[in-house]
Amino acid sequence: MINISIPAIWIAFFGALFGAMLGVALSFWIIKREVQREVRRIENEYKFLLVQGLVGGVMKYFFKDEETTVCKEDAKQSAEQ
Repeated sequence: MINISIPAIWIAFFGALFGAMLGVALSFWIIKREVQREVRRIENEYKFLLVQGLVGGVMKYFFKDEETTVCKEDAKQSAEQ
């Protein structure tokens, strides 16, 4: 049997415990940072497309108001008369 003193065993145990906790905390911090970076990248890409009018045109197509369409048709008819 290997002769190891009791304090050395406890030092090894707590060293491994704190090392594992530090590793988990560091991993979660890195994951959080990468997710935030990806969210910022997607937001910037959406803003870029919005500025170019690519996304805005699609949104206007899907969310156009019936009142606006009716008003434009009335304006065309009154202009023709």
